Amino acid sequence: MDKLQLKIGWVLVLVWMIGITVIVTNYRSTSVMMDKVEQLDSKIDALRSRLFFDAPYRIHFANEQKAELETIIQLKGELEQQQGNSWFEPDVQQLLFTTDRFIEHSLAFVANELALIDLIDQIQTSREQYTEQPQMALLYYQLSANVFEAMFSSQSSTSTAYRQLDALYAESVNLPEADKQRLQSVLAKTSLVMGGYAQGAFLVGKLIDHTVHDEVTSVEGQYHQLLKTHLMIGALFSGGLMIAVVLLWQSSQRRENSNEASEPHATSSTAVVPPVAAVSPAAVQLSEKTHTNTVPVIEEPEPAAPVEQPTSAEPPVNETEENSGSEIDFASMLDSLGDDRESMCMLLEVFIEDHGNDVEDIGRLLTDSPDEAMRKAHSLKGVGGNLGAMNLREAAGKIETAINQDVTQVPILLQELDLLLSKALQEAQQFLDEEQAA
Repeated sequence: MDKLQLKIGWVLVLVWMIGITVIVTNYRSTSVMMDKVEQLDSKIDALRSRLFFDAPYRIHFANEQKAELETIIQLKGELEQQQGNSWFEPDVQQLLFTTDRFIEHSLAFVANELALIDLIDQIQTSREQYTEQPQMALLYYQLSANVFEAMFSSQSSTSTAYRQLDALYAESVNLPEADKQRLQSVLAKTSLVMGGYAQGAFLVGKLIDHTVHDEVTSVEGQYHQLLKTHLMIGALFSGGLMIAVVLLWQSSQRRENSNEASEPHATSSTAVVPPVAAVSPAAVQLSEKTHTNTVPVIEEPEPAAPVEQPTSAEPPVNETEENSGSEIDFASMLDSLGDDRESMCMLLEVFIEDHGNDVEDIGRLLTDSPDEAMRKAHSLKGVGGNLGAMNLREAAGKIETAINQDVTQVPILLQELDLLLSKALQEAQQFLDEEQAA
């Protein structure tokens, strides 16, 4: 191989290294974006899972929902910054827009929950200041009762509570000036909070039925398609350069063989013949005899030594992982709930009641309503994450992906999900029985 061909070969190798580096870097950037999308989806699921509780229980999770909402806002901002950093990436523009709407509704909902908590604390503090004045303390007791009745009772009871608030305001007019101002300030704040809280049920419905999960599923589908695109581009690029290198090497070998074959012919054709006038007849006869008996011998090049093919590595050993130990991480749940065992039991009861028949429902809905089956699998995935049941969460996620990409895999995956869900349900029921016995 001459110097020019050697230079071309090194240039091709350099181009391959640069191309593969660009493809890998682009893929890593896309993977980072998808990590953000999955984290965003997980936090949204965690926030939405607590909305299924009734209002008296849901208010206990207001601070956790606020923290999760702050994380959602942060992840959404990181996604906006990550967008456009690679050539091939999923289109997250619609997801960002939908997430903005979800954040807007969530902010209003969490603000109402926190305002209600602050109002209850203010009423309790004001009531404690009037322990020496039973009449004033009674007014604040009535105000507390009216607030709870308006928030957590039926529509007819709510109307009665509002009329009682008007009666308290009329009664506050006859109080001393300092007591009147304090009570009327609390009454004004109560009216404001109750007015905003009246939209609570509407906001809860909007958040539960929000389409942000559909957008996440769409982005995940784009990501899997782009992964195939990256692999195809890398394979075609590498294959094309390998073919170019092989052709360059073959061209060099043909040129070397041609040069070696032409050297003997060139040597035999350069014999010097003396002038005829200076040669005697005997010399001519000797020259002719010598010429007819001399045959030039061409040395053929030695065949190239066969190239030893590298032996293939030993096949990887398949290792199976057995599910051992507890499926539900009770310690992690208890820690996340601040050692509130009552709330933990309530979450487990909701899990048993709402997800006991998920495997049968998914199998039934697979033909009639695949979208509903996918939502049910996604909901079970989020619940598995809240319970610390990572195996259950992973199995539900596989089914969700299979419904979207290859529905023929779902029956096999449902068998695994059935085992994990049955184990989780059994552990949850056993924990509740032990708590009830204690």
